[in-house]
Amino acid sequence: MPNLWRLESAQAHFSRHRAAWQRLAHEVLGCDHPLASPDYVEPLLAHFGTPDILLARRGEDGAGGMVLLQRDRAGVWGTFRPNTGPFTFGLIPDDAHGSADDAIADLIRALPGYAILFSFNKLDPFHLAVRAERYPDRTERIDYYETLQIPTDRPFEEYWRERSKNLKRNIIKKTNRLAQQGIAHQLVEVHERADLPRAVEVYGILEQRGWKGEIGTAVDLHHPSGQFYVEMLDHFAAQGRAVIFQLQFDGEVVASAITIRGGDMLIILKIAYAEEMSDYSPGLLMMYELHQRAFLMPDVKVIEYYGAATPRAQQWAVRLRQLYHINCYRHAVFCKGVNMLRALRRPAPPAADKPESDEADA
Repeated sequence: MPNLWRLESAQAHFSRHRAAWQRLAHEVLGCDHPLASPDYVEPLLAHFGTPDILLARRGEDGAGGMVLLQRDRAGVWGTFRPNTGPFTFGLIPDDAHGSADDAIADLIRALPGYAILFSFNKLDPFHLAVRAERYPDRTERIDYYETLQIPTDRPFEEYWRERSKNLKRNIIKKTNRLAQQGIAHQLVEVHERADLPRAVEVYGILEQRGWKGEIGTAVDLHHPSGQFYVEMLDHFAAQGRAVIFQLQFDGEVVASAITIRGGDMLIILKIAYAEEMSDYSPGLLMMYELHQRAFLMPDVKVIEYYGAATPRAQQWAVRLRQLYHINCYRHAVFCKGVNMLRALRRPAPPAADKPESDEADA
């Protein structure tokens, strides 16, 4: 049988397939997920992609599957994984006969050279972009991290009553401290297209003044990170689906969150705060007020973080779920061989302590 997968440069050709990608994303994910939207994916390719990132299409119109992929090393490929973008940029429909597994096997055979492994990175079990369950002897799951979710299908007051005493006490304590110091605080929403680039710049300044600035990973308008957020947010703002929240103390921005909406969800992409103001916990106060706003948004049924559910983040959570990768091997023998090599490289357990002699007991 002919292989139905076709490979082409993603940067050069993705824009021609925007509509097909959007249709397939809705079919496979069951919603118009913001992170699968071409308005999110295309800026990612423009600012974080390279000429060797490929777009794989199954069938002439891509209805049988579309995957953004990159070569990791000889014989090993995986889905496009930019520094930002907590999602699998691959969409493969499935049916009752496990057609996704056959499509994956064909994709591996279609890759340049002789590929032995393809990895689907950052899979979300709530919005599963691909299923690979038919051949367990040649697939393996590797857990990534837990992320958190907050449904907004009830009054905020009911949600807030279920939060920990410590969290509620901290909010009261920090709010009282601001009042005692005579500091006025308010949460501002920036959603106009013309205002978003400046809001991204302000967000970046907050990161640059903190630990991300020290290690060189802060958002910066002069680098791909900042340029990506400006372009991506402009696309979403054109449809009324982008907001940058800013918490202000006496008119000065001390915390900020970049968010997008779609598919009944509000996705919090990035959070930053003025670390020198940590005595007032501006990040904590911003998230408290941001959640209140989100519970009132008519087009939002759930708040998604998609970042790692740290102990601090978990205090807001209603649900946790595990994101994971799936490694798909060309043949079962490769999967078995890799696991054998891992076992050989695994450090031996420490030897048990030698029992003390009778003389030592005396």
